[in-house]
Amino acid sequence: MSALLAVSHRLERIVSAIGQAAAWLTVPLMLVIIYDVITRNVLTWLVRNQIIGDGLADALTLVSSTKLQETEWHLHGILLLMTFGMAYLKDAHVRIELVRDHLRPRLKVWIELIGILLALIPYCGLVIYFGYDFTLRSYENHEVSAALTGLPYRFIIKSFIMFGFVVILMAGVATLLRCIVALFGGGPARAEAMALLDPEHEEAPQGAANQ
Repeated sequence: MSALLAVSHRLERIVSAIGQAAAWLTVPLMLVIIYDVITRNVLTWLVRNQIIGDGLADALTLVSSTKLQETEWHLHGILLLMTFGMAYLKDAHVRIELVRDHLRPRLKVWIELIGILLALIPYCGLVIYFGYDFTLRSYENHEVSAALTGLPYRFIIKSFIMFGFVVILMAGVATLLRCIVALFGGGPARAEAMALLDPEHEEAPQGAANQ
């Protein structure tokens, strides 16, 4: 059982590293949004007040607003897809707390295990399978933005659908292993697994959830 926990810890480290790296995308995302808003509003105001002409405004616009807006949602999509797994491992996703908080710790673990086996793993498998074909067709067809001045290489953003769900699947497997140890293991391994899955569980030793 300790070996299962060790594997879950390795998976968590990988998922967390990917999530923390992806979180830095908030910086370029913020800068792109600020640049887009300022250039659009300032240049529009200057043209409207006849301070500069349309030709000069076009020359000062280094990147089209369409490209900037598509870059924004590309970065936002990648940020979300690559951090979902880390959020799941940290139990940061929304749950039905009115019901879950009143359940016994062991029952919570059973629900988690069944949910992973019947929902999370099959769903991730389907998205990864079809996401690969989705990305491959986009690459082979040289798909670009529907907008004339949009971004090329649409397969890049589509590939992150597949990559994101691979990360979520890794997080799901890590949690599944902890559920197995918590339900069928014993001794310190069971206590550690229960602490990771349910930090408020009374049998959990202090600090175990942070290991």
